[in-house]
Amino acid sequence: MIKSIMSTKLVTLKMDDTVNNAVNVMDSHHYKELPVIDENNKLLGLVTYTNILDTVKFNGNTKISNFIEGVPIVHETDSEQYVLNLMINTGLMGLPVVDKKDILIGFISDYDMIEIYKDKLKNYALTEANIKKVPSVKETATLSEAKNLLTFNKRDRLPVVNEKGEFTGTILFIDILRRLYKSDSSKDKQNIVSERNNVLNTPIIDMIRRGIKINYDSNLFETADVMLKNQLLGLIIVNSNNEPVGAIDRCSILKMLRDINTDSEIKVEIIGQVHEKAVGEIRKLIKSQLKILPSYESSIKGIKVFVKRVHDDKNMGKADVRLTIDRDGKNDIFIEKTDYDVLLTLMDCIDKANFILKNKVKK
Repeated sequence: MIKSIMSTKLVTLKMDDTVNNAVNVMDSHHYKELPVIDENNKLLGLVTYTNILDTVKFNGNTKISNFIEGVPIVHETDSEQYVLNLMINTGLMGLPVVDKKDILIGFISDYDMIEIYKDKLKNYALTEANIKKVPSVKETATLSEAKNLLTFNKRDRLPVVNEKGEFTGTILFIDILRRLYKSDSSKDKQNIVSERNNVLNTPIIDMIRRGIKINYDSNLFETADVMLKNQLLGLIIVNSNNEPVGAIDRCSILKMLRDINTDSEIKVEIIGQVHEKAVGEIRKLIKSQLKILPSYESSIKGIKVFVKRVHDDKNMGKADVRLTIDRDGKNDIFIEKTDYDVLLTLMDCIDKANFILKNKVKK
């Protein structure tokens, strides 16, 4: 139950709090959402920083009552799986927990969920998760350029690169948000617009968060661990040349945890001459393409993919791919094919396996 995981040290807002206060609280606690309560601790709704940033007509002294939105109800007796699905389906990375009278009694975040389940990620490559493509921004860019890229691509962070295209740091949506609203020294709307334009025309160089990244060859446990230890909502992924190739956020980690929790207990073993980067792609291919019906699933003990490079004169450059489905003491399904592309060759093996499985179920 969520009761055993949720935090009871509540970070909340009141209706008369200002935007500046909300942004500062979000930033200091690394939250993207904050619950709003009345004087009796009754939940009124949620404020998210993306909603604040999108509504730029307000200034930093505006009451957060203008930004409150509805929130799904979570009770302390709800299951972890229910909350996991709720976070993924709504896009909310933090959810308030209420009692039967809608009184706020706790808060559950994606951070809490990942901390509980992260050990399950040890055998999964980073490439098995949903890696998002993100554009890079140069160190010489302005806040306006960075903000436009973030808004257009609906991202909360961008990799920053030097003139060689190498990763040097990250620019965050929340940092731009804080800088914009802290610039509001005037209550006059025309002056506010002028002040913000001045801020947006400044370089991003002094707002770059340096250093933290994850290598493309890492596994998901390492990725989650870096996020949790540094209280990060996401990470930029770099290749062996230190060039940014994408980003992963905590929502992608949650989706992997959901898939792992709902997957069958069938073990997938990948052995032989397989490059580490290909392991995740092979596992993805098996999960998405091998069609094992529930009625047949109980007879499957495990799946093995074996890859061997062929170096004879006739087959130079090819790979021998063997797909074995262990049927727990019954006749195993064994398919082998040799060709140049490992993934395409495996796909051919999977197609043949699906045909065999389909016919066995019919019989």
